[in-house]
Amino acid sequence: MDPTQIITQLLHEWHQLTVEETRAIRNEDWPRVHEQQAGKAGLCSQISQALEKLRAARPETGPEGEEYESRMAAMVEDLVALEKANRDTLHAKMQHNRAEYQRSLQTVQNVRGVARAYGNPQPQLWHSYS
Repeated sequence: MDPTQIITQLLHEWHQLTVEETRAIRNEDWPRVHEQQAGKAGLCSQISQALEKLRAARPETGPEGEEYESRMAAMVEDLVALEKANRDTLHAKMQHNRAEYQRSLQTVQNVRGVARAYGNPQPQLWHSYS
């Protein structure tokens, strides 16, 4: 397979993984997010190898190379936009979860304060008089 086809296919796979990652983030399916990110990490080395083959096969840039580069730039631009959207969504969810965690901590502290103020009565030390 031609290196340009390989790169195009790999970028398409990256796109699919990113779309799946978006769904998983929205559903807060963190194991699935991890799977998609692991899949993309695996694609990185494959993309690097394909780029090396492409550079070796096409050292000069002609009209075909420029056309391919503009198509690649558009694909990469789309991927970058998707990745930024995922980053922003993750950041928003993280902020929300941190705030929720802080509210929970405050609730626990309030409950402990109430328990100290109105908690269990001390056990009677004297049960009978002699």
